[in-house]
Amino acid sequence: MAVMIGAIILQWIGGRFSQASSIALNVIRFAVVRATQVPGCTHIVIFTDHIASAKKALDPSVHSGQGHSLAVCRALLVWFAADPLNTLEFYNCPSKAEWDVHHEVHQFLLGLPPVPGLRPRMTLDSLRKYATDRCNAEWRQLFFHDPTFASWQFLQLLDLDDNLIKPSYLKGGSWIPAAKASTSLVSRMTRAILGHAPIGEYYSRFLPDKDPACPCGEAALEMRDHILNHCRRRGVDYFYGPAWTLPVLIRFLERFPWAFSFRPKDGVG
Repeated sequence: MAVMIGAIILQWIGGRFSQASSIALNVIRFAVVRATQVPGCTHIVIFTDHIASAKKALDPSVHSGQGHSLAVCRALLVWFAADPLNTLEFYNCPSKAEWDVHHEVHQFLLGLPPVPGLRPRMTLDSLRKYATDRCNAEWRQLFFHDPTFASWQFLQLLDLDDNLIKPSYLKGGSWIPAAKASTSLVSRMTRAILGHAPIGEYYSRFLPDKDPACPCGEAALEMRDHILNHCRRRGVDYFYGPAWTLPVLIRFLERFPWAFSFRPKDGVG
């Protein structure tokens, strides 16, 4: 961000941080405090590509980066008290618009090295992100390198780029959102992926009195691989492709509602 009077740049403010919200709030704080100290300044205009941080800068309530917000409110309290006609305006200016001075400042800041210093200031959000990233890294390490973590039965699927799907905490996780909020589909997909499904392979281990054979009559032990790749109930015309991706599994489950569903009781259905 640049503090300007007319077309004259008084000061460049900014740096490289790990979180956009943290740097935006920090920069707005320094810009407002610096501008209110300029003699004769009666009108402050701030262009930002992070309008959420602009709103947070004027919010003195408890939140991550509250110290920045309190500094902004303190400076504005004195500034407005000196002249009630003073004005402060925020404009949302997306970086992709590449608008003149704002784009120049944006490119300047991108060129700065991320130097935290010996004792960098931390915000609650940055600490939360640090803890979350460490947990996620450990989660993925265990998921891919410890077979007992996800269990031997876990069905590893590929994403659309032919990479193994990685566990994630974002947006509902890596698997469930693909089922499009259908409770039945989520249940069957979960059974298929985890191997805890009402099929012969499961019955043979936990319910030995149940018949483990596939209803199609061609497998003495109904296994997940048989259902997905060989069961004649799929029809001779069904072909899923060379590899199993999550979208392919979802289409399979949508086409065959019997797959990984509980069998109807004798005499029912």
